[in-house]
Amino acid sequence: MKSITMSRDAFVSASSKAFPFIEKDVTLPIYSCYRLDFDGTNLYITASMGGNHQITTFCAAQGDKFTVCVSAYMLHKLALSLIESELTFQFPESKGQLKHLRITGRGHKHDLPIFDPVDFYILPEPEKRSRARIKGSVFTGMIGVAMSLIDSKRNEMHPQMAGINMTLHEALPGSFIMQGGTGHSFAVAEYPACGIDKWDAVTIDKAPVKDIAELVQGHEDVEMYHDNMRVVISTASARISTRLLEGKFPDMAKLLTSVKTTGRIRLNAGEIGMALRRLSYHKSETVKILVMNIPDHGNMVLSLDNNEQGSIGNEEVELSGNPEPVVMGFSHTLLSESLRSAHAVSMELSYSVHDKPMVITATESEDNRWNCSILIAPTRIK
Repeated sequence: MKSITMSRDAFVSASSKAFPFIEKDVTLPIYSCYRLDFDGTNLYITASMGGNHQITTFCAAQGDKFTVCVSAYMLHKLALSLIESELTFQFPESKGQLKHLRITGRGHKHDLPIFDPVDFYILPEPEKRSRARIKGSVFTGMIGVAMSLIDSKRNEMHPQMAGINMTLHEALPGSFIMQGGTGHSFAVAEYPACGIDKWDAVTIDKAPVKDIAELVQGHEDVEMYHDNMRVVISTASARISTRLLEGKFPDMAKLLTSVKTTGRIRLNAGEIGMALRRLSYHKSETVKILVMNIPDHGNMVLSLDNNEQGSIGNEEVELSGNPEPVVMGFSHTLLSESLRSAHAVSMELSYSVHDKPMVITATESEDNRWNCSILIAPTRIK
């Protein structure tokens, strides 16, 4: 039998990156498996999310070259439970032998069924028509903003809106943008002076985005390239290939600049966030509309609207700037999510009248290397 030996911690680390891409309910059993490829130096672990999204991670190993498929759940959970510093994988050298992968350690021996790797489809490498390189921490922050306001149920008529659009700013050369949302609210994260000269706009599916963001966090550089059909996002320890959504994505960044506003106020993000949290204790099926009363002087007043009893709860928030008196209504949940996704220390609210959208801009953010703007539509107050 052939065998390889590797660090248990290194394998668990690589497997933990790939495991989220394994779907629980799969139509093809092979996609509940890892494909393991050992080239003599590294053990490559490939997991596929329904054939549309695929990740490959790796760890160093020593032994004989091989390729095999094995249950991802069984292998990952078993490796997590073992306490040895090293793991040894043994596997059949010929078809006549018992079809299993044997994992051995000090006092342990476990046989896992194996599957034919021919049935595991490896997604083709896309041509590098568009390429970009971005800092891992910036990528994670920007993609978190763009993803926060996507609502797949509201975007059933426009499938491309169920993803995150990556493009270059038309008016600001060298500024990279990630944007996402619905017709009710959307977010635009902008990375100025990123050094990316050429990038064709693409929209990636939301499904693997959270896992991608966690993978790239902490990495110095993230490289992306695509061929208008698939995009590859790679770091020093993982490579993710995911399909692109079809359809034209609306230019949200351009729409933001076209919104006409007359009032402009500045707020402390922490203060308004705590006010919204306290008001959330009054929320119910009939009490979920937030009323924002901005006077021409003094503090802004936030309250929840009850259709039968009027306002419930009041919170005053100190403001500065150039306020124009207005009373606007918003979904409490939507406004809270919008403010939270901005990752702001202080923010600016720009508005005009009660039935026109409001623009939220992070004037000071947790990471000043990128900018965030959010547009949110008001709700009618009964």
